[in-house]
Formats: sequence, C-alpha cells, structure tokens
Amino acid sequence: MARSEPARAVTLSDVARLAGVSLATASKALNGRDQVKDTTRQRVIEAADRLSFSPNPLARGLLITDATVGLWKDSSGKVALEVTGQVEHQPLQMPALGMWETDDYSI
Repeated sequence: MARSEPARAVTLSDVARLAGVSLATASKALNGRDQVKDTTRQRVIEAADRLSFSPNPLARGLLITDATVGLWKDSSGKVALEVTGQVEHQPLQMPALGMWETDDYSI
C-alpha cells in the first residue's frame, strides 16, 4: 500500500499567487493596511478563503516591528554585534551575537 505524502500547509505566497498580487500586497491586504485598494483586498481575502489559508502563529511571532543593531569594537580589538528592538510589541534583547578580531571594517 502506497503512503500518501502529508498535505503541505498553504502559505501566503500561495494566496498571493492565486490573487495575482505580490507577497507584500497580500500581506498588507490580510493585515488591514490602508495601502491596498478595496477591490484588491477583496480578491486576496477570497483567495485566502478558497485555499483555507490560516496564518502561521510561529511566523507571526517573528514579526520585528522595530529594531536597533549595534556594532562596536572594544579596547582589545574585538568587535561585537547586538540587536535590540520590539517583536510584536514585546521587548527583544539579544546578547552579543559574536566577538571577533578584525582590522577590516569595510562593508
């Protein structure tokens, strides 16, 4: 007996494709942003309904609404990177992501 593959979850990309809009427009439409025409919003909502789209709560939890990135060099020559900000209106504090020595600070 052949095993059937589990169904893949419907993504926002699927909704955007069916509605004929960009991923950003689909997101704005479903989140009620003002920058979307009513007719476009309705088309996106209908596509989401047709596909039984449900936002992924884990993905929504990763929404960073405001962030600050700091990069500094300490007296020993090591460089550190720190990120602070807001994730879904909850404070985010990430410790230094790494320390390393360098003389090349070009971007």
